[in-house]
Order: sequence, then C-alpha cells, then structure tokens
Amino acid sequence: MILRQAFVEANQRLNAAGIAGAPRDARALLAAATGLTPDRVLLEGDMELRDENRFEEMVTRRISGEPVSKSSVVVSFGARVYNHARYA
Repeated sequence: MILRQAFVEANQRLNAAGIAGAPRDARALLAAATGLTPDRVLLEGDMELRDENRFEEMVTRRISGEPVSKSSVVVSFGARVYNHARYA
C-alpha cells in the first residue's frame, strides 16, 4: 500500500470513529510509522508503506482512545525534526 492510500483509509476510519482532528492524527501516525516528518508524508504519497501491520495497530489504538503521543514521539532540535514510533 502506498502512503497516500494509507492516509486516506486511516483518515476515513478515524473520522468514522468520531476522532476530532482525524486528518492530523492520520498524518502524525503515518509519519511515526514511516520515520518521515508529518509534512513529508503527503509529499511522499507514492512511497510504499513498508510495515502496514504496525501502522494498522497504531490506528486501531488511536480509535480505541489512545492519544497520538503514546504512539509517536516528535522531537525537534532547531531546524531538525526527529520522528519515531513508540512500541516499534
């Protein structure tokens, strides 16, 4: 599955579950799953999502009410942004 498709599907699932800010959360989770920054996720839309199961698990946890911050950590040092998933 490519990133663009993963984003659309996650956004739809989060919206259907009533998650406020579903597009933002879908992008943040996808960024954590790929190691990209959130702003790069949609720019790299044709890139293959390597670990679909991990991303699916992150979306499912978000739907169950877990905050995005429990699934990912984004740390910035000046102009550099580091992004990684927890529970990887």
